[in-house]
Amino acid sequence: MAKGVSKELEREVRRVLETSILREPGTRDFFNSETPQITVAAVRYLGDIGALSIKENPGGRVAVYSVTANGRAYYERLQAPRWHWFKRNLTTIIAVAALLVSIAAILVSAFD
Repeated sequence: MAKGVSKELEREVRRVLETSILREPGTRDFFNSETPQITVAAVRYLGDIGALSIKENPGGRVAVYSVTANGRAYYERLQAPRWHWFKRNLTTIIAVAALLVSIAAILVSAFD
């Protein structure tokens, strides 16, 4: 989640995204003038980062939105940030581990 996003908006972003993902594929949600402002802000935030596809009618009173492939990936990152970081940096982790094993082998053979 971006810095500067309030906790309330962060919770609503997660709720909107989770609700959209758990629906049947291809299902579209909507918001209108009666929708709470925090929900509208969350939907617009998710639209700005590409997690939701938003289509507004002229006048912007009713908007239809659906989750995108980027939205599903973003949801995965939100749910398991450490695992996502681990998957993205696996090559570096393996290289550092190999380096540490090599250094340990050199030290063991030097003191033998």
